[in-house]
Amino acid sequence: MSLADTWRNLPLPDRALAVAAILLAFAATRVALRGSAWWCGGRGGRLPLPPGPWCLPVVGYLPFLDPRAPHRSLAELAARWRAEGVLGVWLGSVYAVVVTDPRLVREALSREEFAGRAPLYLTHGIMKGHGIICAEGERWKTSRRFASSFLKTLGMVRFPGPRRDALERRIMVAVKECIQGFQEQMEGKEHGDESVGVGLNPLPELLHGIGNLMSDLVFGKTWSRHDQTWKWLQSLQEEGTKLIGVAGPLNFLPFLRFIPYYKKTMDYLMEGKLKTHDLYRKFILEHLESKDLPEGNDMSGMTGIKEEEFEGMDISDEEAIHSKRRGAKDAIDAYVTQNFAGKQDGEYEDYSEDSRQLANDTQLHHLLADLFGAGLDTTLATLRWFLLFVGVHPLVQNKIQEELDNVLGRESLRRPVSMCDSGSLPYLEATISETQRIRPVVPLGIPHGALKDTTLGGYRIPRGSMIVPLQWVLHNDESTWGPKAEKVFDPTRFLDEDGNFNCRKFQSFMPFQSGRRVCVGEELAHMLLLLFGASILHEFRLSLAGDLATDDVLEGESGITLTPKPHRLVFRRRFPFNPEERRIE
Repeated sequence: MSLADTWRNLPLPDRALAVAAILLAFAATRVALRGSAWWCGGRGGRLPLPPGPWCLPVVGYLPFLDPRAPHRSLAELAARWRAEGVLGVWLGSVYAVVVTDPRLVREALSREEFAGRAPLYLTHGIMKGHGIICAEGERWKTSRRFASSFLKTLGMVRFPGPRRDALERRIMVAVKECIQGFQEQMEGKEHGDESVGVGLNPLPELLHGIGNLMSDLVFGKTWSRHDQTWKWLQSLQEEGTKLIGVAGPLNFLPFLRFIPYYKKTMDYLMEGKLKTHDLYRKFILEHLESKDLPEGNDMSGMTGIKEEEFEGMDISDEEAIHSKRRGAKDAIDAYVTQNFAGKQDGEYEDYSEDSRQLANDTQLHHLLADLFGAGLDTTLATLRWFLLFVGVHPLVQNKIQEELDNVLGRESLRRPVSMCDSGSLPYLEATISETQRIRPVVPLGIPHGALKDTTLGGYRIPRGSMIVPLQWVLHNDESTWGPKAEKVFDPTRFLDEDGNFNCRKFQSFMPFQSGRRVCVGEELAHMLLLLFGASILHEFRLSLAGDLATDDVLEGESGITLTPKPHRLVFRRRFPFNPEERRIE
């Protein structure tokens, strides 16, 4: 809903309150501007601010952004200053620097002065700078160091070995359950009144499969698909991603939270946050109760891992080795173990107090939420786009399935996919990358914040500016990707002349961004997309169900992530069903 629509729907008392707030903010803004360097522009020999459009007082350019597709609005704006590759625009109280030149994007994301978080109400008002996504400074460094070490411990590594094999087995359990769910739903249609051609909504099965896996990796908790708490968590996650849009007016005009329409949204988000943190507190206490703390520094009582498993392993992170030795199976387990590691004899007298503090650790709650939410939202959205695009491009699907059959076999001779097969599946890898290109799940990029006054591309960037690496333009600019880049789905872009997969030949391709805050779970996302995508397409032939307009379905819906519009896919088995596939190990 746009600001204009919201205004028309407001009752008169709320309009009066809004007008008063706007007038007050306008007066404060004028006073602040007159006494600041912003008012001076490029006078006095100083570098100018980036070029940009004329903006309204208080609200800036917000009324001109399409709330359903803010990335398109900013892309159209950026086209006017394409040569500069950077533009400045006021979005409410936040000065945004939109960067579309891939060279400048990579430069900005690699520099420490741009490693802050944007001054959004979501970041500073709701999350209070906690977790890893909204954190900056030492808190961010500590959280990222922990997350990176923990994920390596679980097996998020590029090369084969015991750790990656163990993680792969956990992923394949979720894959098998997902495929079984699709099969059972399609069988129900075959034996029921509903036509197979009606298809099914793939979202519930994918959400359960990937969500349950992430819950296992982060909380050490798996759920039955009918568990009421699990259903609530899924609905909260799905609804929350729609409500917390990076371009939402509340992020830039915090006073809107006092207006009933936005207050309702805020109440929903804050209530959901408090309830999920209560649940996390319960999970933490369960881990603490199950921990058999050893005496002193001897952590062998926690491991269950044989020393010989470490021989010959390619491990460069010493902290990951220590964590592995402690037998961490999930994020809470790793955090609890890290918290009590190094204690000397006699230091466990305050164990109950330490446990209580740990269970109520706000930073830990936000960190767990980030690891679970970010890992689920972006991977789920990408996999949904992948299956949808393959479903509407049968020739692409033919090539993927021919490649899978050649590598994994057919009929009764077929075997499950493995990460070791990735080098033999270049077309599948290219199709995943083309999906990430044509529909970046975070089309505005993850905004950064300028930690101090600095420069970029010959322009002055004031401290507190929001840096927007506009991924939609990076991935769909026709000068790089060719005519109608956002319409033409062509995986061969990512194949070299010998048919080998190569996603590094495009400087502007940044599905996980780059630099200091590059996605910490990039390799895990790659594993999930390849194992889920290959397994589903090896078993099923997909097609778009019904008479839905393809262009409309492929447009997407904007929230935190860009997700497909509601749709249904037909899943037809490619091989006779084997009853042994019912078993989930």
